[in-house]
Parts: sequence; C-alpha cells; structure tokens
Amino acid sequence: MFNYRLLSALIILIVVLAPARTASSQAQSGTLAGNIKDPNGAVIQKAEVILRNETTRETRTAVSDNAGNFKVDGLVPGSYLVTVKVEGFKPFQRNLTIDGIKQAPLEVRLEIVETRAEIAVGARGTVTPNSDPNYRALRDAVIDQSFELKI
Repeated sequence: MFNYRLLSALIILIVVLAPARTASSQAQSGTLAGNIKDPNGAVIQKAEVILRNETTRETRTAVSDNAGNFKVDGLVPGSYLVTVKVEGFKPFQRNLTIDGIKQAPLEVRLEIVETRAEIAVGARGTVTPNSDPNYRALRDAVIDQSFELKI
C-alpha cells in the first residue's frame, strides 16, 4: 500500500513538472528571421544565411525564399556571427545576440560586387619586326648603280 501511494505521488509529480520544464526549455531558444535585398530594394532569392554561435562554434544555415525571407528557429541564446552569401554580391557579416525574447527581423542589404575584366594575351604575334623579305632586300641591298645629275 505504501509503495502504491509513493508511486502514485511520483507519477503525479512528473506529470505536473514535465510541462513546466518543456515550457522553460522553449523559452530558452531564440529565432532569427529577416529578409535580404539588393541596394535597389529588390529581393534576393537563394541567398545562403549562416549563423555561427561564437561560444560553441556550432553553425546553422538557411536559404532565402522567393520573397527574400529566411528564418532559423531553435537557436541557443548567445552571441552569433551572421554571414549572408550569394553570387554577384559582397558577403554580409554582422554580430548579434540571440535571446529567448522575440527577435526583431534582420534587414540585410547586400552590395553588388564590382565587375572587373582582365584580358591576358598569352602569345606574341607570329611576324617578328623587320622580317618582311622586301624590307630585308631593300635594307641589305648594295648600291651598284650611280646616276649623274646635271643642273
């Protein structure tokens, strides 16, 4: 009889405290959401968003959707380095702190990478200077005729 009452009390205690612990752990995680745009305000799709916890070095990633939005849930509270990468734009980096309180959306404006073209010519021309046979004949000719001018 004693064991039955002890077991019942233990089960009731677990049932009562389990939801409180779950709610407590949910309050301990944060969320980062935001959108990514170019300098003109147009949305950027398929941008890679990388969050690195500065304490644990754990990384989480997300990709922006067709509207340029992204969201990462279940973040442990702490300091994070946020990096956004997409081809044709300069990488974006910002340090921020995530806590269990609702996070303000992160607005990211990416800068366009400067275009730079370089042309490399790997071979020289096939004709070397002064290699034309006519030029050589005139250059190396011996003058064997003389003319007289009368004035």
